[in-house]
Amino acid sequence: MELNIFISLVSGVLSVPYFSNAISTLKIFRPIRSGTYTEKQIADTGDSVVLRGDITVYSPPEGSTQLFPAYNPAVGAYLWRISHSDNLYVINLENRTISRAKVGYESGIEYGDFSITTKEGTAKIDPAWLIRTHNTISLSEATISTIPRTINISPSMWSSPYIYLRSTETVHEIEDVNDLIESKDDGARQYYVQAKPIGSETTLTVYGNVHTEDGTSVLYGTNAVPLAITDQEPAEFRRYLTRRLVKYGVLAPLLVVIAILNWFVI
Repeated sequence: MELNIFISLVSGVLSVPYFSNAISTLKIFRPIRSGTYTEKQIADTGDSVVLRGDITVYSPPEGSTQLFPAYNPAVGAYLWRISHSDNLYVINLENRTISRAKVGYESGIEYGDFSITTKEGTAKIDPAWLIRTHNTISLSEATISTIPRTINISPSMWSSPYIYLRSTETVHEIEDVNDLIESKDDGARQYYVQAKPIGSETTLTVYGNVHTEDGTSVLYGTNAVPLAITDQEPAEFRRYLTRRLVKYGVLAPLLVVIAILNWFVI
């Protein structure tokens, strides 16, 4: 009986973040699938567009020099995650490597001033909506302790459906970039900073709304029409979202069924 109670409670708790991931994925998958984002000339404020083009960096974000010392050209934004090693191991079949798994602790995005240029025009990219949606902080504000800043049931920025980067990932031990972290505890040596860059001349696909600031077109996101950024082709991004939707959309109700069945067995 105690085992059934345990299985029921664990399954019920685990189903919550899976449902949250499914809902977040659906929020971007549905407008993409329905054609809300269109390929058109960047002109009118209020348009929802999808653009694929090269990135131009005007000013890099804080920390990019330390995290990407050999990276040339400049970095316009980067996705980051503070993590620590786990006792499990990950097998990378593509690279034929085995490495210790890393558990995410805190994640976010840092960005400078950068834009995307296509045949439809040029627009700056404003990721502020992503930061509000995921309730993230800047890397310099991160504090490492035994208790995370928040315990979220929603996807972290690192695993967000709104930003999908396959660019080269860098990994640094905390003590190698300690000038980026505002404070850390005595056990900080077990922690790492992982980062994925968006560099100048990188080709991105960006979904978002358009408005004009001081005569410059800016891409931004809203809850109704999210901002999404990926370094993949639109077709591959749709396949990625489909895989996420199937994964979380199937597992979430399955966990609920397991919880209910075990509860009524009690």
